This record gives sequence, structure tokens and C-alpha cells, in this order.
Amino acid sequence: RRQRWSVQSLTVRSMPWIVAHDVDETSVTLAWGAVPGAQAYEVQLQPDGGEWAVVSDKLQSTMVRKKNLTPATKYLARARASGGEFGDAQAFETLPDGGGGGRMDPPAVVLADGEGITVSWKAVEQAETYEVHWRSDASEWQVASSTLKGTAVRKKNLAVGLNHYFRVRVS
Repeated sequence: RRQRWSVQSLTVRSMPWIVAHDVDETSVTLAWGAVPGAQAYEVQLQPDGGEWAVVSDKLQSTMVRKKNLTPATKYLARARASGGEFGDAQAFETLPDGGGGGRMDPPAVVLADGEGITVSWKAVEQAETYEVHWRSDASEWQVASSTLKGTAVRKKNLAVGLNHYFRVRVS
């Protein structure tokens, strides 16, 4: 006796997603998903209420850092493979100018196993608590803790096969 077909639906995207990995007062690091067969990528930014402007249309990698942005400004970012359609825009906001005391060192992975990832960072003098965010290639930034008193955090139950990112700041 013949069995029925088992069907799995899969969408291959010709337009990449984009995320803002690192934002400070005047710059952002953007990364996006690779499109199979793409020869180059175009990335555009749009300041709040402004027009779309090309960051570059000849990028060979899937990451770019854009400097000379305006502090405390909302932006949208989008990317596409050359000749393709733009993916969904990603919103981000640059930090207010000054008074931040500079940037902390990024968190470092101290343990990655089948159950989770532990990251730690250098203590900041006179900091009482830290705020830690995480995200994957398939998600937005999420708060892991907003009042962490230590200098390490462990995140469990992360999706397998995706890149995971962590960021930390004094809260």
C-alpha cells in the first residue's frame, strides 16, 4: 500500500535580514544574512524622518560599520543582494552624546556547551549592576538581566545552529 507524501514547506529568501549588532553615539555595526549566489550587497540607512541613503552598494562581506552618525537619533537600516529586493528594515537608535564614560570591553565567552553559553566581562569601577542583552540570528535583542550584580551570565536553551550575540552595559 502506498503512503501519502509528507510535505515540508521551506522559503528560500532572496532578500537578507539585517541586524544592528553594536551601536554607540556615532556609529553602528550592521550584519545581515548571506544570500546564496550574491556577488555584492547594498546597505542603506534612513535617519528618523529623512531619506534613504546608500552606505555602500559594493560590499563583499555581510557586515559593515558605519561611522559619523548623529547622536541620539533613530535610524532604519536595510540590505539587499545586488539587483535583489531589500529585506525588512531594522530600527536602531544611537546613544546620547557624551557623559557615557566610554565603551566597556565586550563580553567574552567563557563556556559554550550543549546546554548554554556563559559570558563574562571586566568589572567597571563603581558599577553596582549591569544590563545584559542577547539575540540570535533569528531574533531581536532580549534582556537577559537588567540588574545583574556579577560580571558573568549564563544563557540556557539557545537554538542550535544559530549565532548568538551578547552585549553588556552598566545599568
